[in-house]
Amino acid sequence: MAELIALDSELAGAGPVVTGEGRLGLQGLPGKVVGEVVRRADRMRLPSLTLASALRPRPQ
Repeated sequence: MAELIALDSELAGAGPVVTGEGRLGLQGLPGKVVGEVVRRADRMRLPSLTLASALRPRPQ
């Protein structure tokens, strides 16, 4: 998906990156688009903020 929308090109020269997810859990972050956006922003040393309407607790 990131290559399809040229995410790296869009992030180049960007300011802070804000992204969101309806329901977010720490274990699910790597498999979600929001996780990839944050990973790429971090690689480009861009600050990022992820908003979520609900957080899933970490499994015990």
